[in-house]
Amino acid sequence: MAKLDPLPEILDALARSMEKQFQGGLCSILLCDHGKLHHGAAPNLPKAYSEALDGMLIGPEAGSCGKAAFCRDIVIVADIATDPLWQNFRHLALEYQLRACWSAPAIGSDQEILGTFAVYFKTCRTPQNQDLEILSLSAHIASIAIERDRTTQALADLNQQLEVRVEERTAALRESEAKLEAMLNFAPAVIYVKDLQGRHIFVNRAFLKLFNCTLADIIGKVNHDFYLPEVADVFEKHDRIVIESCHFHQFEEDVKIHDKNYTFLSHKFILFDQNQQPYALCGISNDITQRQAFYNALQRSQEQLKATLQAIPDLVFRLNSQGEYLAIYPSEYVGNLVDTKLAIGYSIMELLPPPIAAKYSQVTQTALATKTLQTYEQDVVIDGVLRHEEVRVAPCGDNEVVFVIRDITEQETALRERQKAADTIKKSEDRFGRIANNMPGVLYQYVLHPDGSHNFMYMSERCQEIFGLDADTITRDANQLFQLFEAEDFISLKASILLSATTLNTWSWEGKLVTPSGENKWIQGISQPERQVNGDIVWDGVVVDISERKLMEIELQKTVAELDRATRLKDEFLANMSHELRTPLNGILGMSEALKEGILGALNSNQHHAIAMIEKSGKHLLELISDILDISKIEAGKLELYLTEVRVQELCTSSLTLVNHLAFTKQINIEINIPQALEKTLIKVDNRRLRQVLINLLSNALKFTHKSGKINLNVGIKTSPNAAISTPQSIYFSVIDNGIGIAPDDLNKLFLPFTQIDSSLNRQYSGTGLGLALVKQIIELHGGCVEVSSQLGKGSCFTVYLPYHKTSNYLTNLPDKSNWQLPSYFTVNNPKSPLIMLALNNQPLLITLSSYLEAKGYSLLISQNGQEAIALIESQSPQLVLIDIQIPVLDGLAAITYIRQNLKLTNLPIIALTALDTTGEPEKCREAGANEYLTKPIKLKQLSNLIQNLLNC
Repeated sequence: MAKLDPLPEILDALARSMEKQFQGGLCSILLCDHGKLHHGAAPNLPKAYSEALDGMLIGPEAGSCGKAAFCRDIVIVADIATDPLWQNFRHLALEYQLRACWSAPAIGSDQEILGTFAVYFKTCRTPQNQDLEILSLSAHIASIAIERDRTTQALADLNQQLEVRVEERTAALRESEAKLEAMLNFAPAVIYVKDLQGRHIFVNRAFLKLFNCTLADIIGKVNHDFYLPEVADVFEKHDRIVIESCHFHQFEEDVKIHDKNYTFLSHKFILFDQNQQPYALCGISNDITQRQAFYNALQRSQEQLKATLQAIPDLVFRLNSQGEYLAIYPSEYVGNLVDTKLAIGYSIMELLPPPIAAKYSQVTQTALATKTLQTYEQDVVIDGVLRHEEVRVAPCGDNEVVFVIRDITEQETALRERQKAADTIKKSEDRFGRIANNMPGVLYQYVLHPDGSHNFMYMSERCQEIFGLDADTITRDANQLFQLFEAEDFISLKASILLSATTLNTWSWEGKLVTPSGENKWIQGISQPERQVNGDIVWDGVVVDISERKLMEIELQKTVAELDRATRLKDEFLANMSHELRTPLNGILGMSEALKEGILGALNSNQHHAIAMIEKSGKHLLELISDILDISKIEAGKLELYLTEVRVQELCTSSLTLVNHLAFTKQINIEINIPQALEKTLIKVDNRRLRQVLINLLSNALKFTHKSGKINLNVGIKTSPNAAISTPQSIYFSVIDNGIGIAPDDLNKLFLPFTQIDSSLNRQYSGTGLGLALVKQIIELHGGCVEVSSQLGKGSCFTVYLPYHKTSNYLTNLPDKSNWQLPSYFTVNNPKSPLIMLALNNQPLLITLSSYLEAKGYSLLISQNGQEAIALIESQSPQLVLIDIQIPVLDGLAAITYIRQNLKLTNLPIIALTALDTTGEPEKCREAGANEYLTKPIKLKQLSNLIQNLLNC
C-alpha cells in the first residue's frame, strides 16, 4: 500500500500473505458494491468457484461472506456440509472440497461495508482466539486498502476542483481590492473620519462636493468650527455616544446646507488600531431627504385610502387566510352581522352563522388559490329584515382577501333601483381606480395571444412615475415599455414571461431599465398567469420600484468586502506573529539541546541544571505562544477540527501518559474509571484537541492537589445537560480531585482567558490562565459543554460533555496502537564530509544549526537571502539545502521554485523551514519543490536524522 500499487495487486498480496498465517487456509477477498459482493482476490481458490460467487447478494442466508457483510460481524462456519447458512451454496463448495469458511466484514472509517475477508479450509475447522485476531486484522487491512483506493480517486477529483476555485478566488480578490480602493472617494455617501478629539482627519469627495469646500477648509477642524452651532451640538452629542460606547450607532441627522434642508441617515462607528485600541470615529451618511418625503407621501396615501374605503356605500373588510378579521370599514348603507369594534382578531367561524361563515371561508380559499375576484349573492337577516346582498371577494397578496358587500335588495323590485345600484358600482370602480393609482406600485393586466402578439389591457397611472411613460402610450404599444430595458435584461425578461406562459407558474422578475429622461431604475414585478378559453395568457400583477433597496444592497456588498479585507489582515497578522515569536525560540531551544549533547564541550552539573532550566522555560513559552494562537484562531473562526474515530480507553490512557511524571513526582494516584461497555467505544472527535482538553484538566488537578492526594478520571453516559448538545445523551469525562477547591464567587472567572482566580495563587502556582479558556472553546467547537463544581478546601470536579451517538461501533480484535513502532533511520558516517547549504537570516538559529552540523562532521555554505543562496548553489554544488521560506530579497518558496527549474538541480535534496504551523503549509512547500518540511522550533536530532536519510537516498 505504501508504494501506491493498484488495488488488485494489494489484495492479491494480502490474501497470499494471510494464507501463510492460516495453515491449510485459502483466502478470498470480496468487494461490496450496491448490495452485492464481487471478486476482489482469491489467488488459490478454484477460478470457477470464485466466478460462481461473483455478484452474490448480501443477506442473512447468503453463506459466510454474505451474512458477515449483512450483520457487520465475523461469521464462523466450521462445517459447510451441515450449516444452514450454506444451504444455497453447499453443493458448490463441496464440489471443490471446501468444508469450512470463516469470514469477517471489511468496514470503512465511515462505517460503510467495503467487502469481506474469508478463509476456506478443506477440513472442518473451528478458529482459536489467535485465528480470530488474525482474521479481524486481515479484514481491517483490506478495508484500509479499499478505502485508500477510493480516497485516492476522490482526492484527485477534489484537487482539480480546488485548483479551479483558487484561480476564481484570486481573481475575485483582485477585483474586490480594486473596488475597495475606489470606494471611499467614489461612493455616493458622505464619508468622514474624526480623531477622538473631534478633529476631522479625512473626508471623501462627496463631502467636499456637498459642502462646496476644500480639504483645507475641513481637515483639522472640529464640529463647531465648521457647522452652525445648533447642528454642531447635535453632531457632538451623537459622536460622544459612539465614542463612549465603542459600538455602532445609527442616527437621523438634519443639516441645513446653502439654505437647503437635508436629512441624512448616518452610520457611525469606532476604528481600532492593531492593538484593539480606539483611535478614530468614522461616519457614513446617506442623503434620505427624498426617501423621507416619499415616506410621508405614502402615509398620506394610506390615510386617503382608509378614508375612501370608509366613504364607499359598501361594507368592506379584510380577512386573512385563516378567516380572521384584520380590518372592517363599516357603511351606513349595509348592515353588519358582527360588532366592528370587537371583531378584529376573531375568526368568522366564531362570530357568523355557520352557513355564512362556511361560504366566506370557501370563497376566501378560492380567491387566494386562483388569484381572481370571486362574486356571488346571498340572503341574510339583519335586525329582523331580510336583505339581498352582492358579495365581492378579491385576493390581496398571498394571505389576505378583501370582502366588499353591497345591499342590492331594491334591485329586484324596481328598475330604477337597479340603475341606481349600477351607478353605485360605477362609482365604486372609479374609486378602485383611484386606489390603484395611489398604491406604491403599478397595477397592470398583460395579455400574450396565441399568435405571439401581446399588449397591456390595463396600466395604472403610477406608470408615469416609475416608467416615465403614460398609461395610454403603454396600452397602445407595449414595445414602448419593453424598449426601456437594456439588451441583457430584456432577454431575461422575455425568457421569464415565456416560461411562466408555458408552465402557468407565478411570474416573478426583477431588472433594470432606463426611463426616457435617462434615469436608471430597478423594478420588480410579480403576477399569476391564467389561460383564457380563447388561448390568451393573462397576467394581472403589480410592478414596484426597488431602486432604493438595490442601492442598499450595493452598499452592503461594499461593507462585506471591507470586512473580508479586515479578516485577511488579521490572518496575516497571526501568521507574522507566529514567525516572529517562534524564530528566536528556535535558537534558544536548539542551542540548549546542542549544549546538553556536549556539542560545544562538556558541562558540569550546575551548567547542566542551568541549561535544563533554559530549555524548560523555552518550552513553557512555546506552549504559551501556541495557546495564545489557538485562542486567536478560535475567536477568528479559523480553528478547524479534524474529526476521526477514537477509542475512549485509548484517548484516556494516552492523555494520562503525558502527566504521569508529574503525578509520580507529587506521589498522587490517578485512577481511570471507564465502564467495560465503553472501553472499546469509538467517538468521533479531534483526537489531538480532545487530548489537549484532558491533559489541561489533569494538569490543573495535579497542580492544585496536595502531595499524596488522589485524582479520578471518570467516563460515562448520561442525559445531555442542556439543549445546546444535539443528541439526547452525552458521553462525559469528569476529572475529580481532592485539592484546594474553588470559592463559589470565583467559579465565573474560571473560563476567562489570562485570568487566575487569586493573585496569591498566581504567585504560588505557575500558569497563564489560558488552559480552561481553551478547554471551554474546544469543547464548544465539538458541540458540547463544560460544567464545574467545587468546594473550597475539599476539591473540584470538571466535567466535559460531548454528543453521543448510539451507533458507535465496538472493535475488540484490533491490535493495541501503543505497541506500534515507527521505523528509524540508520546513522551513516560519510567520510567525504558532505557540503550543506544553510540559507537563513536569523542569527541565533544560524549559530545553533551551524555549530551542531559542524560538530556532526558536515561542511557548510552560508547565505542570508534567497538570491545569494541560488548563486552559491549553482557555483558550489552542495549535496543538500536547508532554507527558511521567509528569508529576504527572494523568499524561500520562490527560491525553491527557481532551483527546480534548473535541470541539473532537480534531484538536489531541499528541506524547507517555517514558523507557520497551519493547515496547507506542507503542501505549499512541496508544490514549490521541497523534499521535506520542518516547523520551528527545530529538534536537532530530528534534523540530523532527516539530513542523513536524504543524503543516503
